[in-house]
Amino acid sequence: MLVLLLVLLAIAGLYLAARRWLKMSLLGEAIIGLLVGIGWEYMTRDFWTYHYPLIEWESVAGVPVGIAFGWAFFIMVASLLSRLAGLRGLPRVFADMVIMLGVGGGQEYLFCCVVNFWSYTVTLPFLHRIVGWSLGGLMILAFVHTYREDFERAALSLLGRRDGGKPGAEK
Repeated sequence: MLVLLLVLLAIAGLYLAARRWLKMSLLGEAIIGLLVGIGWEYMTRDFWTYHYPLIEWESVAGVPVGIAFGWAFFIMVASLLSRLAGLRGLPRVFADMVIMLGVGGGQEYLFCCVVNFWSYTVTLPFLHRIVGWSLGGLMILAFVHTYREDFERAALSLLGRRDGGKPGAEK
């Protein structure tokens, strides 16, 4: 429960800070990140072992809930950095690869190699994991850039909001 609580606090803090000071909504990114996290953790659950009992305790159908929300947080951070860069076209693609290399590779190194939060059950060199984060993250960010507003509108319509969730918009 502790991992889930910490990740939810980080997501809420990032979301509220971006909304208040940058006038950006990261709701679409959070939804896509959570869906990617659930899907990825479920499909690849046999390839690693988590070393903290808290992770196994808060799992649903083999998917650690805190880790799935961790995906949402990292995708929110990467998308925020990409949006702040303000690039378009091919420069944005390269920037997104560098951003995902930093965000994904950074968390991979910190949580897997330093903290030993998880270990792989298959032999996978660190360089391959980093390249995977960079290229896989590029595809995730491309999806986020294309569909984040659609996911946000759908979520807000389910909640009955008509203002589009824009900061300062009236109901």
